[in-house]
Amino acid sequence: MADESVTRWIDDLKAGDRDAATKIVDRYFLRVMQLVQRRLPPRVRRAGDEEDVALSALNSLVGRMEEGQFEGVVCRDELWRVLVTISRRKAATHIERETAQKRGAGNVRGDSIFGDDPAGEPPGFERFAGNQVEPGAELELRETVERMVGFLQGLDDQALLDIAIWKSLDMPDTWIAEQLDCSTKTVERKRRRLREKALLWAEQEQ
Repeated sequence: MADESVTRWIDDLKAGDRDAATKIVDRYFLRVMQLVQRRLPPRVRRAGDEEDVALSALNSLVGRMEEGQFEGVVCRDELWRVLVTISRRKAATHIERETAQKRGAGNVRGDSIFGDDPAGEPPGFERFAGNQVEPGAELELRETVERMVGFLQGLDDQALLDIAIWKSLDMPDTWIAEQLDCSTKTVERKRRRLREKALLWAEQEQ
């Protein structure tokens, strides 16, 4: 019966029925919120963040279906798969945004994927830690952030993007493996691939 109800709501939503949209949001809100909560690292998650991201994902799904997208979605399982994908991307965007807001204070090592400094300086933004930024260091910091953002925008693998963001927050491989539903060896392999891509990208930028 539940499957039939969701299938009917999908058809009604595609036909422009706003009541169907409300029913879908009500049905899936808790599940989506729990999914988002598992993907948001504690250090970037504030009270209510998972609710905001979940609502954003659901609103995006509803809006895009009303616009005629996802015509292939005709049942509950297909709806959930699409919703999971949207929710994961929304969560990744939220993590990236929250991380960016902290980079200027040196709270995270956002550029750690580029390796250690050849001059012996500590990796990432730790070299700029503290409330005061030395003259000239602000420009270097801004350029470092721009480099990292440019690299991340060029990634075509969502898992690699997730790992890059999570490792910038120093999240352990065991936690990342749980989020990606894979083994720690898989995470290590993807990290090596990420570093290879970063090094190649850095060479091309020189």
